[in-house]
Amino acid sequence: MKGILNLCRQRFARRKEPVRLTPVREITVRLDDCEVVSNRYFEEVPRSTGRIQQYDQLYDQLSGDDRSVQRVEVNRSRLKYTDPETGETYFSQTITKDIATLKFKMWDAKQTAIRFYEDGNIFFDLDFLD
Repeated sequence: MKGILNLCRQRFARRKEPVRLTPVREITVRLDDCEVVSNRYFEEVPRSTGRIQQYDQLYDQLSGDDRSVQRVEVNRSRLKYTDPETGETYFSQTITKDIATLKFKMWDAKQTAIRFYEDGNIFFDLDFLD
């Protein structure tokens, strides 16, 4: 047992701090210039879990009913920005808010930043959504 603990301690001791990248370039973007690309669909999720879910599914099969599942609306959106100078298009991370809330928060915030990193990643600052 002591051998396993020592091995774990050695491996954890060798861990390095995560590399913090600083943005190479940052541009400020008016949110009016961004387009909302949205995807809305419905998912069936179980109403209950565990043993009760098994009984509900059995009841559904015997009765032809589908009361053990409920349909839930899922909204996934992204912001799309096309740079007028270079013509390049950038997409934000996935946003899980309905379109009305997203557009209101965009209207309220007015602008955001897009950060470009050395490793090629692009990050939209979406703090205005919190």
